[in-house]
Amino acid sequence: MPWISTLLPFLALLLFSGVPAVAADLGAIWCIGDSITQSNADGDPNGSPRKSLKALLLTNGYTFSYTGDRTTTNDDGMYDGSFANAIDNLYQFHSGISGSTIGANAHGRTNITAGVPTFWTSGRLAVVKPNIILIMLGTNDVDLNDDLAHAPARMGTLIDTIYGQRSVSDPDPTVFVAQIVPNRRHLETHTAAVSAFNAALPAVVAAQQNIGRKVHLVDQFTPINNNYAATMMADDLHPNAVGNDTMAQQWFAAIQSVVTPSAPPLAPSALVATANSSSQITLTWTDNASNETGFKLERSPDGSSGWTQIATPAANATSYGDSGLLASTAYYYRLRATNAAGDSSYTATASATTTTAVTPSPIARWRFENNLVAEPPTYNATAVGTVGYTTGAVDTSALILDGQLANYATAPFVINPTSNFTAAAWIKVAAASASTQNLLQQEDGSGNGRGWLYRKAAGNLGCYLGGAET
Repeated sequence: MPWISTLLPFLALLLFSGVPAVAADLGAIWCIGDSITQSNADGDPNGSPRKSLKALLLTNGYTFSYTGDRTTTNDDGMYDGSFANAIDNLYQFHSGISGSTIGANAHGRTNITAGVPTFWTSGRLAVVKPNIILIMLGTNDVDLNDDLAHAPARMGTLIDTIYGQRSVSDPDPTVFVAQIVPNRRHLETHTAAVSAFNAALPAVVAAQQNIGRKVHLVDQFTPINNNYAATMMADDLHPNAVGNDTMAQQWFAAIQSVVTPSAPPLAPSALVATANSSSQITLTWTDNASNETGFKLERSPDGSSGWTQIATPAANATSYGDSGLLASTAYYYRLRATNAAGDSSYTATASATTTTAVTPSPIARWRFENNLVAEPPTYNATAVGTVGYTTGAVDTSALILDGQLANYATAPFVINPTSNFTAAAWIKVAAASASTQNLLQQEDGSGNGRGWLYRKAAGNLGCYLGGAET
């Protein structure tokens, strides 16, 4: 009987990302597996673990839809065959293939790992990528005695293969790995094989965590084993309708434990405030939690009252720049982490005082009010050639030059700046020019000059700094 070997998988995984911190939309769920996922051998024509999970999620305020490369019309009572837009029609998609194994096998069964790239570009899955993935695979590996020593490694390869399909725009998944349900077809061999496989799963999970993936373990074995007679079919392979509900409850509890943490996050520590300028203070801290959804940063004018939340740094952040502050002013800060279960306690208060604002003063200034006197007079200018003055300027009068190279004013100051400086002038161009002429020029003492500001043809102004015209 071919269906007998389409068994409950060795294990189940739940991958998801972007799962909200409160009951809300979970996105799309992709179920991968064998006959347990397909739900064609559970004696439950109007149900499945997918349907039971759907009921639990919706009852508790979550919305979602299933995705996958295929659908079925005879196993769960959720599909009316129309492919219309009715919401229930989005709750039957999956990638459950009766008789499948985790990876390559010598029995001609479907190799799920090899099929993943095709699944990823087929059916609804081609256009709706999953936020959550439920994988139940491995029971057929046990039933076929298919290289069981390497079955856990094959599961790791399957997870790697799924991650390998993702583009940068797809969710960054979290993985829940489930220890599989009992198999009592051959008590002497299958029971021990299931126990050995389940015992190896924590190492599979740890290996995934060590490369930065958010992977967790879920126990699907114990609740079925503890109520075996009521939850398993007579074939000792497939959970029945009660078993479907039991597995769904385990998945739901796993999802909920991550979606809604059971406790607030640990408080951050070592909050330090450092004034960077007259208008900015940088805050740094140590993140001590792994389940925060973000932080709440508060500021006070005196450290004891008037606390106001000024920012919500993202989860895992360890710094924040507070800008737009007043100069020479003390600011006080405190920080706490947060998640759906609540807020942590505050850090100790940290404070810093912004630096004094520096108002730059000119090295020299020339008004050219009928003279070449500078402020300060140390830098009085000297006329070379013919230099005149005109009225109607910004102040009273202004220097007027006829554009001849022999007529100009020179200032005897030397600038050796250690930082940026600005040379500025009010200039009105009175007439067009047939050629480029410098209006402001720096000379190096050898007769060579560099124009800071010049007049181009047709009277336009240009700027020439460091060899580049702007």
